[in-house]
Parts: sequence; structure tokens; C-alpha cells
Amino acid sequence: MRTPNDQEYANLLAMSDSRRLFVARWTELFDAQISFRFRHRPITRELLGREQNAITLNRQGSQVLDRSVLYAQLVNEETQQLPQVMFKRWSAGFVESSPMDAAERIAGGFALAGHSNELLFQARRHLLNGGDLQEQLDDAVRWHSERSYRRPFLVVVPAAQKGFVPASSGMSLVLAGQEDGQGLLPPALVAEYRRALQRGHVEPTDVFVRAVIETQDANRAWELFRELFDRYLTRLRPSLRPVPLREGTSVFVWDPHPGPDGRAIGFKPKSPFPYPAPPFPSGPRMTTIVDLASSDPVLDVVLDQYTSALHALKADDTRRAFILLIPLLDIAFQCGTGRQRGKPPFARAIEAGALLLALSEPKAHFDHLVQFLRRKSWITGRPALVAKDHEALAILTNEQKWSAICRTYDWNPLVHVRRTHLMAMLRGNMRHPRLRRRTARWDLARAIRARHAYAHRGEPLTDTHLLAVLLETVHQCLAARCVAAETGMEFGALIDLMEDVVTGTRTLPDWPSLALDGLWSLPPYLR
Repeated sequence: MRTPNDQEYANLLAMSDSRRLFVARWTELFDAQISFRFRHRPITRELLGREQNAITLNRQGSQVLDRSVLYAQLVNEETQQLPQVMFKRWSAGFVESSPMDAAERIAGGFALAGHSNELLFQARRHLLNGGDLQEQLDDAVRWHSERSYRRPFLVVVPAAQKGFVPASSGMSLVLAGQEDGQGLLPPALVAEYRRALQRGHVEPTDVFVRAVIETQDANRAWELFRELFDRYLTRLRPSLRPVPLREGTSVFVWDPHPGPDGRAIGFKPKSPFPYPAPPFPSGPRMTTIVDLASSDPVLDVVLDQYTSALHALKADDTRRAFILLIPLLDIAFQCGTGRQRGKPPFARAIEAGALLLALSEPKAHFDHLVQFLRRKSWITGRPALVAKDHEALAILTNEQKWSAICRTYDWNPLVHVRRTHLMAMLRGNMRHPRLRRRTARWDLARAIRARHAYAHRGEPLTDTHLLAVLLETVHQCLAARCVAAETGMEFGALIDLMEDVVTGTRTLPDWPSLALDGLWSLPPYLR
């Protein structure tokens, strides 16, 4: 949820409530300031197709992926829930009648076709230009038909110095003076680099790294280049000197569309981790973790690796953050008792981690709503909420006080929707936690397969969505292990209790506390 500028606000006021909700949900789906829980999951048909093709039969005739029946089951489950028709002509009537569903389906169609979240976020400017809704939807279909095909993008990145780049890496070096003479770079791309140089957007360099990437848009081409470069760094022999890319500089992409000459694009890449990071443990909570580590030594390991991963993320080193979290998929979910005890470590991490994310969903919804309401309101010029969390929850659950807040947010109906979802969970409705559990199982299984691919084949660790899921899972695991240690309960038994709550065979007496403090609120209930 974002606050619009002057012109956007004027255009929003001219829209119907449904159309405002459509625009707000589209923005939320691709906004880098928003938690992964409310964002579009960056899954493409191409990715699922590769996973489906890798499924084989074992000796017992069961489908397996990487020798796991569970992996195959989860990939099949995820594939089956995809829409059968990826795109079609959308009507303004559909948006007006089902704005949330329309935003998710239309955005999902673009994303499944392979377009990047960054590009689709930029589409909000088109949605906010005040044009006719049906014309905007028709333009989107036309744009999709013209551009949603794989084509060879040329990605060129300035390097700090020369290094060894084997031909097998899929990349090559271009030296200054070769750009034009040997036809290594299209003239339009050379001209774009020179313009950036004149404007001070890029430092002079004698070395460039180039690669041809087949995909659908320039931002996605840059993401795939990063993946290619990470694979190159992982597999390069230690005795060979890698080529270092210039940090914080512009990158250049040549798109063959539209023909015949194509177009050159220069841009400064966004942060490599386009999600808000979970908080560092601090204050009384850090003291609690350290004190309880004496009764649960796993807490020490989890805390150390988790905080190290957050420091790596602060330095924009997503690869190191991923590597630091990888061992925790085995260590953090060790169970001495309970239904998870006999499962293989990877299966236990998937099931237990998904339950932790599911039961922390009320807290995530509360935080998401409150963070937005604490920004300045466009109408009043001041925040709608300034109270601390306990008082804020009392205000949100009081219909009269909520009505007063509503009047300052008529331009953003998504605020009302998020509050409705929160209220449902405060009454014990488990729809959203169960949906979170389902998608978390898919994501955690994919993260573990990425770990295996990295360890055994030197594959890159560049999926930032999976990294965001892993960080939050480990963050919640810290809380759960502290709860178990504080109450003298076995961690496995606590996970069983969470499963009973999520499936509806058991309930919690105090849902508001769960929204306020998340899993940290459980000890009084368990004693």
C-alpha cells in the first residue's frame, strides 16, 4: 500500500471504489517495500515446466523429484492450481465486480509469462494515468501479445578490471575500442553507454562483461545475468582471477524489440534484495533468547546464523545470506518428539517451517496494516495511528473508531480489505493461515532443492523470494524455540500443537495476543 502523489491522487478520486481497489492491489503485488506475504510469488510456467520434466518414476512406480516423493507431490500440487488459460481479453466489468481477483489474475498472467516484478510494478503508472479502464485493459492485452515471447537480450555490465571468463560461462569480455570495430555491441547500446557516461551515471571503464540472455523483458534479463554471474563465481577455480563487476553502476541492455533496430536501455539496478528484511533481535527479546539458549543449545546456532545472514543482507550480499541460512534447514527444526520426529530432515523443515509461517499470519497482517496507517494520511496530513501496538489493536477492533479512520482512506479501499482479513483471523478464521501454509510448503521445498543444487552442482543462489521466505521462517523458528524452552515443552510437541490449530482440531483462547506478539504470545497458553 503506497501513498500517491498529487496527480495520482486526483486520478484515484475520479475512479470507482472497485477500480481503486484494483490499482491498490496491483501496486501491492509488486511493491519492493511490501513483505513477500502480500506480494506476487515470482513463479513462471517455464520454471514449473522444468520441474515437471525432472520428475521421474522410482522402482516402486512412484513419482519422484530429486529422489523425493514429497518434492514431486508439491510440484504437481502447485502446477495443478495454475490457471488453464494464461491470458485473455479482460473486461472492465470483471474489474468492477471482482477487483482483487482481477488484479491477481491479470498480474499473474503477465508474471507467469516471464515478466519481472520490477516491470509489472512500473505498470501502475499506466493504471493511474486517468484513462478509460477498458482501453487500459485492451492495451495490456496488446502489449502482452507483442512482447511476451522469448528473444535474445544483450546484457552489458561495466567491470572494474580484467579477469578470467571461460567460454563455458555463457559470458565474454569486451574491451574498450572493440565495441564498434568488431561488432560486439550494437551501436545503439554503445550510444546509450556514452550518454550515461556524459551524465555521470557510470564511471569510465576499459572492460565490459557481456552475455546474451533469452527472456521477455530487460529487468528479467538483468536478473538472469546475475544468476549467470553467480554460477560463474561459484564454479570458477580458486587459482583463477574472477572479473569483478563495478558496484553501484548502471547496466545496459539491448532489446531486439521493436524491429528492425531494437532499442537500448540503461538503468541503475535496484537493491538485490527487493523485500523488507526481518528485524534484528534486540533489547529484552535478545536477552530472552540468550538466557534460554542454555536449555536449548540449538538456539545459539540459529541466532548466530540468522544475525550473520541479516548482516550479509545489509551489505547486499544475498548469496552469503542464503549460504548462512542453508544449514538451519536441518539444525533449526530438530525434533525429539512429535509427529515430525521420524521424518527426513528436509521434510521436517518443510512441514514445520510452513506451520510457523501459517501461525504467524495474524501478526503479519496486523503489522502490514498498522505500518501503513502510521504514515501521513493524504487527506489530514498526519498519521491515522500514532498509538503503540496494544492501543492500535484496540482502535482497529472498535467499529466506531475504525469508521473515523476509514473516512481518511476512502481513496484506498485495500485498507478496508486488509482490516477485514485481520478481523476474521482475530475470530479464529484460519483461511489465510492455511493458504500461507500451502504456499510456504512449495517455497521451502524449492529452497531446499536450491541448497542441493548449490552443494552438488554449483548452481546459483539468487532467488530472492526464497531468501525472504527462509529469513522469515528462521525468524519465526527463533520465537518458537524460545517458547518451547520457556514453557519446558518439547519443540516437536509445540509444532504438533501448531498443526492442530491450523487444521482446526484445536483452538487458541486469545487470538488478539497472537496478532500483537506473534508466536511470542504462546507461553501463557501453554503453561
